[in-house]
Amino acid sequence: MPYYSRNGPSEGRERFTRDGAVVLTVAQLALLQALMDRPECRSRSRTDWAEASKPYVTLFQRYDWDAMMLRAYRIPRAWVTRTRVGRCIQCQLTTRGRDILERRVPTHIHGHGPYWGLRHLVGRP
Repeated sequence: MPYYSRNGPSEGRERFTRDGAVVLTVAQLALLQALMDRPECRSRSRTDWAEASKPYVTLFQRYDWDAMMLRAYRIPRAWVTRTRVGRCIQCQLTTRGRDILERRVPTHIHGHGPYWGLRHLVGRP
């Protein structure tokens, strides 16, 4: 399904379907879910965040640490805030990111269809 960006073609922006649903990749979903599982929806660093996403990524594809670090860097700022703390970039899920995971925002998973929750995507009851 084609997707469009309301803010132009650059990386790190939300993409939308023609119907207005937010488009997520499996990797973005895994990264958001990893933050949701953390205390206060916050990770100590991007490295910690990418490693925490491994159980979710491996449900769909092979885990590649370098690729996940790049995807964590490019995730839209509307979904995750980044704050420098010492030498690390601390990442925290925003209200918009939480709304996507809790299905308050219509969401489409690229290559899979509408998002009805992680269980439906994996095919487990």
